[in-house]
Amino acid sequence: GRYPVLVDEEGAALCLLTPEAFITFVERYVIPYKTKFDRTTGQPYAVPHSMNAATAKAVVGSWDFYPFLPEVAAVNPVPLPALDPSGTLKLLPPGYDADTKTYTFEPPK
Repeated sequence: GRYPVLVDEEGAALCLLTPEAFITFVERYVIPYKTKFDRTTGQPYAVPHSMNAATAKAVVGSWDFYPFLPEVAAVNPVPLPALDPSGTLKLLPPGYDADTKTYTFEPPK
């Protein structure tokens, strides 16, 4: 099956993206808000508002969400060699490699 995951660099692992984790992940990059309207002027204004659990669960569970996530077919605990599409052997750098669909962690220090 396909499941959305987050990278845990400290633990060198991929962790299942739960709706609760999705809420905090989203809030690292955007400020969710609700639009309210001033009672006297009728002008709209934004009020910061966290995503609710039901919305997060709906997004994480939606098959429409998955095509926007890169597929991870393999995980390397340290950089390892792999064949690129042309058949050349290369050392995979830390991070995600789209050609091999491999996520490689930094070597321990």
